[in-house]
Amino acid sequence: MTTIVVNSIPEVAKRLRASERFVENEIARGELKAIKVGRLTRIQEGDLADYLASRPVAGNRSRQGTTN
Repeated sequence: MTTIVVNSIPEVAKRLRASERFVENEIARGELKAIKVGRLTRIQEGDLADYLASRPVAGNRSRQGTTN
């Protein structure tokens, strides 16, 4: 039997150091996959990992328009 780890919106928000509203908005925009379990919204661990992998890393933006 395979165990699937799921997280609640507050758990994901805490891990991302973001608000619950931000997580809800990312779900609504289709950026973060979520499933409904009855009335509860849950995010599978693999979907959270995929979401994080698709985000740009802070500090790795190329600086356009700057000259030395």
